[in-house]
Amino acid sequence: MTRLSVFNPGRNLFSDFDRFFENPFEGYTRGRVQFTPEADIEESERSYLLSFDLPGLAKDDVHVEVEGDTLTVTGERKWEEKKEGTNFRHSERRYGKFTRSFRLPQDVDTSKIEAVHKDGVLQIAVPKVEAAKPKKIEVRDTGNL
Repeated sequence: MTRLSVFNPGRNLFSDFDRFFENPFEGYTRGRVQFTPEADIEESERSYLLSFDLPGLAKDDVHVEVEGDTLTVTGERKWEEKKEGTNFRHSERRYGKFTRSFRLPQDVDTSKIEAVHKDGVLQIAVPKVEAAKPKKIEVRDTGNL
């Protein structure tokens, strides 16, 4: 089974935990925690499927690129300005720019990657290359090569 690997060099649970104690406000913008969508990755015989929940983002707010063996998803959820006469009492929604990068396995066809954004969900289909089928070679008893 081949796996897609998350490509965030030097980033893991412990470095995030340590960084919190070094600078507890890092990663906050406009008083809000930065938005980083999480990904689900499914594998079938013919492809990988990456899914991201991106509520409130339009298709034009999200970009998908492939360079070499790296697939990168970028976007931004913009801060909604307060409406006149209202004040936030409590807000847990996250805002800001995000980048997610994934190292692709060698068994994929990057020229056939497709992305669909519908109802706040981004899905990216990464097809696998067709496995080379064994070819039977006929052995002749006459002629030259």
